[in-house]
Amino acid sequence: MIFRYFDISIFKYATVLRRGFTMIEVVVMLGIVTAISSVVLFSFTGLNENGALNRSVRELALNIRKAQNASLAVTEQMVGSPAVATLPPAVGLELTINDSSYRIFADLDSPTPRDFKYSGLSEKIGEDEVFLKNIRVLELNTPSGNQSKINIIFTAPEASIVITQADGVVVGNKVDIKIEAPTTRQTKTVTVRTSGQITVK
Repeated sequence: MIFRYFDISIFKYATVLRRGFTMIEVVVMLGIVTAISSVVLFSFTGLNENGALNRSVRELALNIRKAQNASLAVTEQMVGSPAVATLPPAVGLELTINDSSYRIFADLDSPTPRDFKYSGLSEKIGEDEVFLKNIRVLELNTPSGNQSKINIIFTAPEASIVITQADGVVVGNKVDIKIEAPTTRQTKTVTVRTSGQITVK
């Protein structure tokens, strides 16, 4: 009797196995797998972008500090295109909103007098610095209001800081540079003060 019941149970189990899945069950299962995959992929993208944002902000702060140190050390820089070894009276950075790159430059006395702004390839130091993964400058906030472009300039030999707008006019004693990740819209801010303080938050 026990063997007979066992045989019947095996037969029922085998019948269920042969039946398989219905089309509705397959579609529902694929929908669930797709939804989970999208959540995981979005989370991975967000995590990846967040790491790129953190690294980009740290590199920007580091490059601002490097410009300050170059001005303090009064060392020659390879300036212009083609590059020529030059002892610049000031070293600065130019940043523009909605741009995923920025440049380091030397504010030279010649061929024109120093104008406290980036004046073209003749003042450029090295290649443009590019943010990772299309990270971009979202806002440039100063005491004089939001700017479309700013110059942070360190004058030698004291490395005194001057913050100017696109035309070289001073805009105040600090600038908040807000950087944004394109997909997650997360932001970080680098604040530069004319007192020499550089902070990231």
